Amino acid sequence: MNISGKTKIVALLGCPVSHSLSPAMHNAAFRAAGLDYTYIALPVSPVNVKEAIAGMRALNLAGANVTIPHKETVIPFLDEIADDAQKIGAVNTIVVSDERLKGHNTDVYGFLRSLEEGGARIKNARVVILGAGGVARAMAFGAALNAASSIVITDIAQEKADALAGGIKKAAPAAVVLSAAPDSDEFTRAIAEADIIANATPLGMNASDALPLSRERMDKIPSGAVIFDAVYSKKNTPFLNHAAELGLRPIGGLNMLLYQGVRAFELWTGVKPDENIMRKVLMGN
Repeated sequence: MNISGKTKIVALLGCPVSHSLSPAMHNAAFRAAGLDYTYIALPVSPVNVKEAIAGMRALNLAGANVTIPHKETVIPFLDEIADDAQKIGAVNTIVVSDERLKGHNTDVYGFLRSLEEGGARIKNARVVILGAGGVARAMAFGAALNAASSIVITDIAQEKADALAGGIKKAAPAAVVLSAAPDSDEFTRAIAEADIIANATPLGMNASDALPLSRERMDKIPSGAVIFDAVYSKKNTPFLNHAAELGLRPIGGLNMLLYQGVRAFELWTGVKPDENIMRKVLMGN
C-alpha cells in the first residue's frame, strides 16, 4: 500500500476499535478497485465525539464508519442526515463532500441481506430485538419497514426501549411494536413465540461476557427459530453456539459487517466493490 499526499482517508470512529476487521476488509477492496484510498481505525472516547467530527472536516477525510457507542450521539455534529438515517435515528457511515458531512445508515441493508442469505425472512416474522442502541435501531426499523408481524424490543435501560418503540410507531404506524422489560411476562411470551431473535447488544465481544439471553430463557425459544448475533466472529459466538445446541438456526454477524461495508464503500467512492475479496478477508483467507 503506497500512501501519499493524494491518498484519501476513511476512518472508523468508535470505542473500542482495536478488534475491528473493517480496516483489512476495506483496504483490500480499495486495492482491488485500484483506488488511492486507505482506511484506518481511530479510537474515540464518548466525550470527544464532537471534536472527532470537527477533525474529520479539518483533515479533509473522505468519510468514516461509526460504530459503538457513537451511532446516535454523532448525529448533532453532522451537516446533513440522509432520510433513512434520520428515521432510524442512527448513523454508521459518514460521507464528506465539499467539507460537508452527511450521515447515512447502511446497517439496515447489512442486516436484511445477511438474514436473507441465512435463509430467514422478515416478512410476517415475529421479531425480538435485544438492545436499543444504534444497531438495534437499524434492525427494528428494517423489520418494521419490511412487514414483520410483530417487533418486541428489550433493553436494560427501559427508557431506551420505550423511545425506540415509539420512534418506530411514528415512522411506520402500521407496525406492531412494543417494548418489554427483560424480566417481564411480555418478554417471556415474546421469546416463546419468536421467529427471529436478534442480539444488538455488545455482549459477546469479550470472552467473559454473559449470554445476551440466559440459558433458561433460551430453552423457551421455539424449535427452528433464527438467532442472529450482530457481534461478529470468524467462529460462532457463545450465543450462537448455544443456539445451535438447542436446534435453533444461528446466523452470525460477519455478513452484516460485509454488506453494510459494501454499501458504505459505494457511498464513499461511487464504485461497487468486489464482495468476494471483502468476504475472503473477513473469513481469514
